[in-house]
Amino acid sequence: MVHIPSTPRMILIGFVMLAAALGLSLMPAGATPPGQEPYPPPYPSPCPCVVLVSAGEAAPSTGECIPIICRVTGAEDTPAVEVGCAMSILSQPGADAILSPASAMTDEKGEAAAELCVGSAAGPIVVLAEAECCQGQVQVTVRPPTVVLPESTPPAAVPSTGAGTGDGRSWSAPLIAIWSAAALAAGAVFVWGIGGRRRRGS
Repeated sequence: MVHIPSTPRMILIGFVMLAAALGLSLMPAGATPPGQEPYPPPYPSPCPCVVLVSAGEAAPSTGECIPIICRVTGAEDTPAVEVGCAMSILSQPGADAILSPASAMTDEKGEAAAELCVGSAAGPIVVLAEAECCQGQVQVTVRPPTVVLPESTPPAAVPSTGAGTGDGRSWSAPLIAIWSAAALAAGAVFVWGIGGRRRRGS
């Protein structure tokens, strides 16, 4: 066994303590010294849930009311039952859109429902849903009301009076009868006149 004089021994111990102190001072802030890791290890996420929001119709017309569904799932996409889901209108084109109720509890499917009345202004409406520390959004685009034009009605037919079409070739039935009678009378007079001349000549 090697005998170390007392003075060099004290110097050696001082160097060891100085090296240990220097090593601790160079360790990053918040780091855990070796051999002192926490147990159990922390969870990878402090909020292991998902919020999905859907609308009953993506493009409703002004004045309509549509359902909004908030679906909350936990680990492995399992429904989160009896969880409060708060819903609100994040943005809207006007000022009269209404969402009710403001909050609801999820059912056995992990779903909570509300009704959105889109109001009188056309444009996008964004609905925000929050459950525990998770949130989701859905957007609907409100369309202006559809204008229904009245059906065109064909003009009423003018009742026929028997008159011609104005081209000089069509005549009414009474006028034709008068001309026919006049023609027959003229023919009879002509024939009678010829017969009378023959009788006088003989």
